[in-house]
Amino acid sequence: MSFDIRVQRQLATTPEVAFHHWIDADERAKWYCADNDGWVVEAATDLRVGGRHAIAWGPSQAHMWREEGTFDVV
Repeated sequence: MSFDIRVQRQLATTPEVAFHHWIDADERAKWYCADNDGWVVEAATDLRVGGRHAIAWGPSQAHMWREEGTFDVV
């Protein structure tokens, strides 16, 4: 079973800065643990059409949430 989810946020920044933070795995990892010191975060980005992006985050390796997707347009 799979679900499509669309999330919209308004950020106090420029589109260029937001895009950079989304495609840079290290920067995106900061978004997912900004308020959770000590959390485990693993992120990867393959920025090309058909490339994948993935992130896993949580309080420990045993308790992580995962998100992944494919770039349709870059």
